[in-house]
Amino acid sequence: AWQGQPTSGNIDTLVSGGYLTFIGTVTAAYNANGYWQFVITSGAKIVVKQFRKLKRLHIHNNTQCTWVYNKAMPKTLTYLYLNGNTIYWTYTGALPAGLTFVDFTGSNIKWIWNGNLPTGLTYLCLSGANIKWDYEGALPTGLTYLHLSAANIKWTYSGSLPTGLSGKLNLTGANINWTGWGVQESFSFGAMVLISGSHFINIGNSPASEAETANFLCKIDAVALDCASNPQTLTFKKTTNITSEEYLPILQSLTNKHYTIVLGS
Repeated sequence: AWQGQPTSGNIDTLVSGGYLTFIGTVTAAYNANGYWQFVITSGAKIVVKQFRKLKRLHIHNNTQCTWVYNKAMPKTLTYLYLNGNTIYWTYTGALPAGLTFVDFTGSNIKWIWNGNLPTGLTYLCLSGANIKWDYEGALPTGLTYLHLSAANIKWTYSGSLPTGLSGKLNLTGANINWTGWGVQESFSFGAMVLISGSHFINIGNSPASEAETANFLCKIDAVALDCASNPQTLTFKKTTNITSEEYLPILQSLTNKHYTIVLGS
């Protein structure tokens, strides 16, 4: 997609003065959400003529598309989605500052960066053996979706997680060390993250004491609605089991709302 595109018209005419040229058979349809979708037949290619001006880049493995790129992304991007092992992107450096959406999923995405992320991010997914992000500090406060599961991600932070998470909270990378259980601020995300099968909470490698675990679960319980129609499991693999009578009512409250809480497994 590119800035200023019309909502209708002949795609061949639009492309001739725009950003793309086609080699082979390509069909296209305009999506009501504001971008063109292309179907590329076997052997066909799309050539981006003004890549540096793109605002959205979305490449998914279900397109059976192979993409190789070894430079920085366009500074104009606000949306970046790379999903699949046929995507070969190798780059060391910061992401474009204006990004609000980042999804990297694939073993051949080789992004290396020691530093902070774009401050306006609302969606972040980093999942791949060759993604090497090293950072100590807070995440963008506006995140609504957070998924970090790459072994080479080294994120360390002792403060509160973003409180507006409404899509996912998944921290399972071996070198992710979040220790803000005891200082977690009240969540404002509502119940969606807790009652839908595609939205869940899973924290795999961050240890917590009984009191810290209880504090975090208390914040969850405060926004959790009854999910009897779709029971959920919340997993906290390195936290301390709750046995003290002081904290047991928190577990009981979540159990009554049809949540299974897995601690210390």
